[in-house]
Amino acid sequence: MDISGFDLSFFAGEQMKQLMESAFSLKVYPNPATELLNVEISPTDTCQILFELIDLQGKVLYNKTIKNEPVMQIDIKDFAEGSYYLKVTQVDNDQLFRVEKIIKIKN
Repeated sequence: MDISGFDLSFFAGEQMKQLMESAFSLKVYPNPATELLNVEISPTDTCQILFELIDLQGKVLYNKTIKNEPVMQIDIKDFAEGSYYLKVTQVDNDQLFRVEKIIKIKN
């Protein structure tokens, strides 16, 4: 899936700061990662959450929707070494919740 027109400069703006101050809590670890990326979100009973892993060209390499899962693992062992963005969106209202920069390093 390609998201043409995806503006990566968004991640440095004021909107991004507001997203970081929302009621949700998100932990992504380890970062940098080699094989598995753990993602914790709380509270877990919030709503359906869409996770997308996006490369620096704006191409979505991974997406998964979850509900009521305290910890999710993303297998990144086959991804190239480099930087990616993890985009987290509430499905119910299509609201962007958070974006995390992820670093993939060699196994």
